[in-house]
Amino acid sequence: MNKKMDTKRDILIILTSLLPYLIIFAGIHLIKNAFAALLCYNTVILIIYFYLRKEKINKAILKIKSRFISAILFFLCALSGFIVILLFNYIKIDNLNLAGELQIFGLNGVSKYIFIVLFSVVNPITEELFWRTLDTSNKYLNFIRDILFAGYHLIFLVLLVKLLYAVFAVIILIVISRIWRHILRKKEDLLTVIVSHAIADLSIISTILILK
Repeated sequence: MNKKMDTKRDILIILTSLLPYLIIFAGIHLIKNAFAALLCYNTVILIIYFYLRKEKINKAILKIKSRFISAILFFLCALSGFIVILLFNYIKIDNLNLAGELQIFGLNGVSKYIFIVLFSVVNPITEELFWRTLDTSNKYLNFIRDILFAGYHLIFLVLLVKLLYAVFAVIILIVISRIWRHILRKKEDLLTVIVSHAIADLSIISTILILK
């Protein structure tokens, strides 16, 4: 009975992991509102998390276990924005008007600052709850979920950088996702995962706003 329940839950987790593709695609390519897309995405995956989770978060995993590992990870994630600055002119799509693109997607005025908070504070928490703590009973399915997590970023990356570099960025995200999952499972350190994710998101979104 438990095995059947696990199988059903695994199927639901994989199927719901496809929803971000629909939400982000609709928000970016159809509605053309990045804020609405991100808000809807975070709301939906948080609802799914609470529906499918097996138990509440253990407070023990909300403590940093290794300051050395955490410090290295924080530093590397902080570098992500600087790397984008260095490479952007080489990897961006031809004739890209970044300021114009951001305006088209509603990232101007007050909404821009609300988006920054949502993207760099709320988003890392909801994503790690949904993509990392919501495990299936099969390690291969968890690997597929890491691929799915990285893959949905391609939907908006292709609007900014050339396809080859967008695919390369997705591969890097798969690797990072595996590292985060390893830290959570082996070190039982969700706090380091969330904070490093937040640092990376803040570094990247700040860089994009600087580049515009």
